[in-house]
Amino acid sequence: MKNTPSSKPYKVHSLERGLDLIEILADGVPEKSLTELSQKAGFNLSTTHRILNALKSRGYVEQNPETLKYKLTFKFFEIGNIVVRHLNLREEAIPILTDLAEKTGESAYLIILDNDEALCLERIDGRHYIKVLFLQVGGRMPLHVGAGPRVLLAYLPDEEVDRIIKSKGLPAWTKKSITDPCKLKEDLKKIREQGYALSFEDATEDVAALGCPVRNWRGEVCATISIAGISSHFAEDKLPRLIKIVKDAAYELSHRLNAPL
Repeated sequence: MKNTPSSKPYKVHSLERGLDLIEILADGVPEKSLTELSQKAGFNLSTTHRILNALKSRGYVEQNPETLKYKLTFKFFEIGNIVVRHLNLREEAIPILTDLAEKTGESAYLIILDNDEALCLERIDGRHYIKVLFLQVGGRMPLHVGAGPRVLLAYLPDEEVDRIIKSKGLPAWTKKSITDPCKLKEDLKKIREQGYALSFEDATEDVAALGCPVRNWRGEVCATISIAGISSHFAEDKLPRLIKIVKDAAYELSHRLNAPL
């Protein structure tokens, strides 16, 4: 169904009602009946039942088969843990990114995988007068362009890479973007072998980037630390130093996350 001007407010209203019921279910008593929820929320029984069924279908609410009462599921616990992990990741990363930006002069980024995209969780600008304005905190990029995003893609299982390519495609952002799946997979293999990714003007013209993987306590790649700046700052004679600095920063953050290094 198309979102007509009249249907959008209705959907928002339904969402607000759903959130009302979630908050009532979370107020201390572990289980509540349909009647009790209806009375506390101020909704009629049919509306309350319809919203509860929607929440059940998404796994947020479950019904006790004996008492027929409703309660929240552990899905909220799982979501809360994810949020906390990301907050801890960001807090641990900020001093490392600050040091990285100071040492290299470039903008330093913390990027995570979110819904098959690269999400910028934190950014610290360097001292260079010319700054890369692209990719602010909260900004997103496809996984096939840029150094940080391609690091995240490189450490996914092959079937996940294939699925994302099929789902998202490989649109060109610049003339140097990788748009061929075979060439992309070759690049991903190279990233895994060398432990870092280089990006030269494939996401933004005249901008280069360098990214390294960050691992969590299970040894999984959970984020990437990267730097970006104008391409001339990433000349071949400067790369060894930059690679070492970014690798050291990623190693330090992985260490703080108790990765098995």
